[in-house]
Amino acid sequence: MGLFFPSKRIMPRDFKNDVRNKLYSRGLTHNEIDRLSETADAALNEPGVHHGIDRREKDQLVRALREHRGANHLSDRDIQIIDKTLDEEL
Repeated sequence: MGLFFPSKRIMPRDFKNDVRNKLYSRGLTHNEIDRLSETADAALNEPGVHHGIDRREKDQLVRALREHRGANHLSDRDIQIIDKTLDEEL
């Protein structure tokens, strides 16, 4: 959106209902999606007007997933799917 309108955000309910289902249908396992949810939890559940994930937070999340591939056990393909799916929601 931009200067005069608030940026679109992925809200917790949208993440739970839409994003998780899309990721599962695109080949991620429930465990992989749960790990993503844990990583995204802080942004999703921020108090106040910053509630949810905006584009900047999505980019930071994807960057963190790439930098810590070993810890989150997500492949490059999985991270690309996550990035694309989150982009579609924003």
